[in-house]
Amino acid sequence: MPDSLRSAASFDGHDSPTLRAIHATARQVQRARRAETVRLRQREALLDMLARVMADLHITNAELNAARRALAPTRPK
Repeated sequence: MPDSLRSAASFDGHDSPTLRAIHATARQVQRARRAETVRLRQREALLDMLARVMADLHITNAELNAARRALAPTRPK
């Protein structure tokens, strides 16, 4: 059998750097999607907690905005 046919016949696609890169990219996309789902859940829980605490302590939106402005870094003019 010619060498070109022998090497093509023994080629294992599972060891291909391109195939490994494709699988690695797919895993990375899945991890990113899961991380974004977790982030959105955490954000939702934080907003819920913030709303409850504001209601419990009778904090108005005006007070919250004033506190945010006080924490914001001042910009030089």
